[in-house]
Amino acid sequence: APCPALAQVQAGQVLTLEELLQKTLELNKTLQAGEHSVRKVLYQSRASVAGSRTRLDMTAALYGNEETYSGLYPRWGEQAGFTLSQPLDISGALDIQDKIARSQVEAERIRYMMNANNILSSAAQLYVQSVWARNSIAGQGKILSSREENFKITEALFEKELIGKLDYLRAKSKVDQVRAKIKDYESQYRLYLEGLSSLLDGAPVETVPELGSVNLKVTSQDAEKMNNPELDSIELSRQVAMLSRKSAVLERAPSLSLQVQYNPVRSERAEVDYDELTGGIYLSLPIFDGGSSSNKAAGYAEQVKELDFSYTAKKLEIESDIKAYGEQLELAREQVNLWDEQKKATEQELEIANELFKAGMISQTDVLNVMDEQQNAEISYLSALLNVNLAAINLKKASGSFLDIVGVLQLETTE
Repeated sequence: APCPALAQVQAGQVLTLEELLQKTLELNKTLQAGEHSVRKVLYQSRASVAGSRTRLDMTAALYGNEETYSGLYPRWGEQAGFTLSQPLDISGALDIQDKIARSQVEAERIRYMMNANNILSSAAQLYVQSVWARNSIAGQGKILSSREENFKITEALFEKELIGKLDYLRAKSKVDQVRAKIKDYESQYRLYLEGLSSLLDGAPVETVPELGSVNLKVTSQDAEKMNNPELDSIELSRQVAMLSRKSAVLERAPSLSLQVQYNPVRSERAEVDYDELTGGIYLSLPIFDGGSSSNKAAGYAEQVKELDFSYTAKKLEIESDIKAYGEQLELAREQVNLWDEQKKATEQELEIANELFKAGMISQTDVLNVMDEQQNAEISYLSALLNVNLAAINLKKASGSFLDIVGVLQLETTE
């Protein structure tokens, strides 16, 4: 009979790992919110840039007053006009502020990529763990059948008083142990599927049946390239600090602006209507700010140095992680081959041991020992397969390879 854990997910869609990652991008609420956050900052950046450019305002007024020197005479009037303002960026300060505003969009995009890298790697890990648990359930099911068959033989021999009660209890205990192990794997399987479903906004998921078919490819480029968004975040912060330092220095630079104002005057108090046009170029030259700008510039200079060291440290850390995960991957692959051979060998040994036991040529203890070896080989083989995939996931996360499938966001948000 099928196990309860497997029966619960029959309504779920069978997804390969690649399909699951694409579904995660489409359905994950955190990533959906992140996309809107990037676009929000994009529009805020555009508003900030536009606010420092040419500006045209219209003003209008309708007013009334009273004069009392020779009685009450109401006087009414209206006024409308236009004001044109244009800053002249002679120092480059406005250009730097625009670059800082635009960098906020890139910072938000990198934040999205960091979330995507973490969420996609978590989804991949839950996926391979769920397949591993599913395989473990099936593998232990085969072992359970073998042990139940052995227990039937043992029970019959015990009833005939051909073996002692100790052998009977040992055989029964082995059956109970495997059943408990299956329940443990079923519990883990349900938890992994629930974790996957939560990443997909509650959508049910069914994984492929065999861990060996997951085929999480790791290329030489995955181990060599460095596309980790954490590095990008530090580098962007460094660039912003450099721009901020220049901006602080330019706070003491002269600023120039052009302003033109046009006001047509139409009033009962005026003998004639007239148009008023004023304009000029306004120069502002900061003289003393108490050392505010110089201290801010010095602070940003120190931040640049700090981020230089942080970038180098993070790069060394990631390179070390990639190397370690690469070594773990190779070791796990060797372990897969080793335990695969061991598993096949113990299966043959168990067939021979069962025949010898039926013929009375070996003891029950000998058979149970072979069964333990078979169970250990099965568990170790699947664990090695899992370790291959986990090492590959960790390597791809460290290098940022999972982000190859989300690059389209850059085009949608920086246009």
